[in-house]
Amino acid sequence: SFTELISIDKEISKVILIIIICIVFVFFLAVFFKTHIGLCIRATGDNEDMVTSSSININYTKMIALALSNSCIAVSGALISQYQGFADINSGIG
Repeated sequence: SFTELISIDKEISKVILIIIICIVFVFFLAVFFKTHIGLCIRATGDNEDMVTSSSININYTKMIALALSNSCIAVSGALISQYQGFADINSGIG
């Protein structure tokens, strides 16, 4: 039957889903860092003085970069808890 042909193990389907989500997330990050604000963030990381002289607000770019890094951490935690099937407050300690 058709369902037997496409039956995939539960663990394999979890790994495939996680890989697809990671690929999509990396694609969006690559596209984001080619935008104006993405280039400003990259320039701020390279040379703050040059960015300041270009009249770009470095506090704004730092805040956006911190928010972006926290979103990456949140996605990785969500993927780990999705793969394990549970979330524990002590899983990130150690």
